[in-house]
Amino acid sequence: MNIRIASASGFCFGVKRALELTLDARKAPAGAVTYGELIHNRDVVRKLEQEGVSVIEDLKEVQGTGKTVVIRSHGVPKSFHDEAASLGIPLVDGTCPFVKKIHRLVDGFSQDGSAVMIVGTATHPEVVGIAGWCHGPVFVVDSLEALVAWESQNISADGHFSHPLMLVAQTTIRLSLWDSVYAHLSERAMHLVAHNTICKATSERQASAETLSSEVDCMLVVGGPHSSNTKKLYEICKKNCENTYFIESAADLQMINLLNCDNIGITAGASTPDWVMDDILNQLKKISNS
Repeated sequence: MNIRIASASGFCFGVKRALELTLDARKAPAGAVTYGELIHNRDVVRKLEQEGVSVIEDLKEVQGTGKTVVIRSHGVPKSFHDEAASLGIPLVDGTCPFVKKIHRLVDGFSQDGSAVMIVGTATHPEVVGIAGWCHGPVFVVDSLEALVAWESQNISADGHFSHPLMLVAQTTIRLSLWDSVYAHLSERAMHLVAHNTICKATSERQASAETLSSEVDCMLVVGGPHSSNTKKLYEICKKNCENTYFIESAADLQMINLLNCDNIGITAGASTPDWVMDDILNQLKKISNS
């Protein structure tokens, strides 16, 4: 059994930074909590809970406790910062710097009420956070079909959107989606300002998964079930390799028949820690030697 790991996989810079900030914040006199799960990985969340860092969903849960609240890597709306200030709750901002850049872009552009379109998933916390820094209309599209549906309601009779419009992307979407939306919209929006804000690490991770999945007869994609970037990796790999499996930990390997797989490829989402990958590799070696 030949095991190959994608050249770009696992923890990204933003996730590492958020985790380090959280581990530092727990040393505060009253301790720390995270607003929502720090990252989309249950193993990491469990380990943080063992370190005394729990998860909250509402700032009022810690009002008056003195606890520090860590903002997860996905970021939050501006209103969250305002509420924390009004309640006197200390914050540690673990927002990924690349996401923070998007906040600054849309905040500045929409000061006069101009519209922003986000290419991504409307319910994803990163997109919710980005939308919360916009001062005018916000449109979210997750496919070319969704864009066409938006056009039916917003494009004028002459076939154009005549108002200023900024186009940005959720950092973890597929480049092909961005390209299709941008190409289509650029022909119809008369005053379009577009910023491809897909994270470079995301692009590199997707490219390496694309290459590896076309060269193996089985592909393992490792990550949390709610991880957007890991789901995109799975979609890419499944297209090239029919025997592609989405797993979260080494325990999931027992559900897969790998005995007839001579070449196994592995990639991991941005929120997958090294220790999970190590466990999976050790388990694969045991299977190979059995």
